[in-house]
Amino acid sequence: MCATDVVSDRNHYGHLVAIRSEAGSFEPIDRSILESYARLAASALDSDGSISEARQQATTAQALLSLSSSLADLASTDEMMLRLAHAVPSVIDCDRVVIWVTAPDSQMATMSASYGYDEEFCSKLSSFELPPSYGGAHSEAFRQDLGSRGVLPSALVSAGAMAALSFPIIYDSDMYGWITVDVTDHPERLDDNGDITERLRGLAGQAAIAVRNAHLLDEIRHQALHDSLTGLPNRVLVLDRVNQTLARARREHFDVAVLFIDLDGFKDVNDSLGHAMGDKMLKAVAARFAGTLRGSDTVARLGGDEFVVVAEGVSLAAGPELVAERLLDVLAEPFHLDDDAGTSVGISASIGIAVGLRDSAEDLLRDADIALYAAKGAGKSRYALFEAEMQNVLRSRLELEMDLQAAIGTDQFFLLYQPIFDLTNMSVVGVEALLRWLHPTRGVLSPDEFIPTLESSGLIIPVGRWVLHEACRQAMEWRQRGQVTKMSVNASARQFDADSLIDDVRAALAASGLPPDDLIIEITETSLMRNTKMAQNQLMALKTLGVRLAIDDFGTGYSSLAYLQQFPVDSLKIDRSFISGMAKSPEGDALIHTLMQLGKSLHLETLAEGIEETGQLTQLQAEHCDVGQGFLFARPMAPDDVAAFLQSPSDPAIELSLDEILRRLPDRG
Repeated sequence: MCATDVVSDRNHYGHLVAIRSEAGSFEPIDRSILESYARLAASALDSDGSISEARQQATTAQALLSLSSSLADLASTDEMMLRLAHAVPSVIDCDRVVIWVTAPDSQMATMSASYGYDEEFCSKLSSFELPPSYGGAHSEAFRQDLGSRGVLPSALVSAGAMAALSFPIIYDSDMYGWITVDVTDHPERLDDNGDITERLRGLAGQAAIAVRNAHLLDEIRHQALHDSLTGLPNRVLVLDRVNQTLARARREHFDVAVLFIDLDGFKDVNDSLGHAMGDKMLKAVAARFAGTLRGSDTVARLGGDEFVVVAEGVSLAAGPELVAERLLDVLAEPFHLDDDAGTSVGISASIGIAVGLRDSAEDLLRDADIALYAAKGAGKSRYALFEAEMQNVLRSRLELEMDLQAAIGTDQFFLLYQPIFDLTNMSVVGVEALLRWLHPTRGVLSPDEFIPTLESSGLIIPVGRWVLHEACRQAMEWRQRGQVTKMSVNASARQFDADSLIDDVRAALAASGLPPDDLIIEITETSLMRNTKMAQNQLMALKTLGVRLAIDDFGTGYSSLAYLQQFPVDSLKIDRSFISGMAKSPEGDALIHTLMQLGKSLHLETLAEGIEETGQLTQLQAEHCDVGQGFLFARPMAPDDVAAFLQSPSDPAIELSLDEILRRLPDRG
């Protein structure tokens, strides 16, 4: 036998052995020939190894190129990691791969993707929550100790792993997870060497960028579908969920309900406590709503103080009204907002409910919104179930609002004036401007028929501006005739809250030339009590213009003596309900006496409205009420009739027909 090594500068491949069957030894020439063959074999093997290595490098390069391209796509974290897991064996000589990723709001990692494991083992891995220590320290490859009792090493050994290696996924010092690879044979394939480490580092680097981009994409998607303040689903997401629920309900035959919720008086919270505290209130309300609903229900915020609840199945077993009652109940307890003053705030809500299948989510929300409007109209802090006839009410409201919009800037609005008398000598001391609307088809409408819509739509702002200008112009016209009289103009709650009221009053006085103390601005007591600090500032600003101020409907807003002393008002206008209640009971007489004495003690003028009977006048004079108005003296009149009445106020006031009133109005072009 003759043997020699098959070896080259690159590698030792083994031995070349020659054996003779017959007896005899090998000659030196034979050994020389065998060594030549060994050198040729080594060269051939070197060449084949170079080709295989080149092919492997080409395969690896192609795999890395494809991986880089696929990771550049916009996709979820799990989609990105699945692509990476399938590419790893082409880059590193391993049998299986599992990639662990930490969620943005968690310190624990869960399986995001795997390659090479059977379905049962993947299910087992997906149940693990592992701390970052399983992924190695800092940025170095970490050989898993399969002999340890850790959860992951034990699981890998049970699946046949003979060696495992991990590398952390890190970007800008933030750890997003790690890659774990293992082999089921030839464990030396994962011997720690520079080549494997560099390849793992490259893969982990690409994974880090992919995870970071996926997290950013997830965040953008979340922001697009969730309310930034409360974290609840927004309008886009809740409409999608309602559409999906409706589709399932048609297939599976179950009920769906949408509850449209609007907080009552939330604007007062913002105005009195500030928007920062209002935001805290909204977050607290959202938390209470979410805490009272079943897991299958959805609560969303549409914006402002509007919320929507989507309920189905078991939640509706006792009826959607029960869901609404639970939502109202959780608001019953005051909210203790976390601020330095320890503010405690109470709030209620109105809820509209729509139940059943509709063609679309928009239709279901529309019907719930219609029911909400009915709940608000019924007194707030309650719920209403949608009924078909509610659509007619809504349609009428929308038509009225459109007609009001069209009326602005035309001659459809006009003013009547009701005289105000000094109750001591029964002389006329002023008039109150009263708005009327000459509708193109419905005729003259009383304020009760259109003022609420003006208020809710915000159209009261431009209409109120016109009233101020027209009333001041008319008062100045009478003044120039020598008929000096005070002009009282009502400012609605919406006007009083608007920043433009001061400028509107100033502009009306400037345009007309009317002396400021001839104008009386009437604000309801309820408007003043909604936000006393803001009301005080607004009243002071009006007072600096030189106008007089009156509290309208006094006695209905429950203001305290302390607040009345703070408000720079000149007169109290006693609500007509108290005047009509006089002489009907001892309590009614006592109340009028108290109100009159209150005005005297505050050095405020007292005005009684709605005087219709001689007995009422006699009693008010006995209580030393300063001024009054009512049908007993004069009804609202057209400007020319007021002018005539001012010349002869002792003449009895005549009750004119509607046609006669319209005929006596100034030329309306």
